[in-house]
Amino acid sequence: MKTTKKIQRKIDKYTKAKGFVLIEVIIVLGMLILIVPTIFYSYFTTEKLMLGNINRVQKQNEFDYLTSFIRQDLKTAVTFSQSVNGFSYSNQDADQVDYYLQDHKFKRKTTSLNKKSQTFIITNALKINSLAVSKTPFLLELTFNSDLGTNKIRVSLPNEQE
Repeated sequence: MKTTKKIQRKIDKYTKAKGFVLIEVIIVLGMLILIVPTIFYSYFTTEKLMLGNINRVQKQNEFDYLTSFIRQDLKTAVTFSQSVNGFSYSNQDADQVDYYLQDHKFKRKTTSLNKKSQTFIITNALKINSLAVSKTPFLLELTFNSDLGTNKIRVSLPNEQE
């Protein structure tokens, strides 16, 4: 019984003490030193991956827009010609439309008889390294080498006159 009372007094002595024992502080700091950098590393890695995915989706959307824009635009083509860094065509309204590659961006320039010429960039985030144009009598094939790899666009030219 005496030993139980001695042990109880020692336990009471330590439980009534206020503050932390040095070993507790060292253990908590050690855990914080391991946990806090891990949390920040995980956060910043996730952030970097999300931004990369957003950038890739933006580039894919620009390529899809470019594809649909060219297809829609070439439906009105009457005459067609190739140039060194792109192609041009005339439409039914006698407008001259040029598509060309400049500074890794795909641009469109419209020159009409009644209006001033208009130039705008079709791709902004998407970096296009090269453009190859091949043409058969009723088919235009554009091959782009870009950030997304090599992509081809095939467009039919139903109204073309030689």
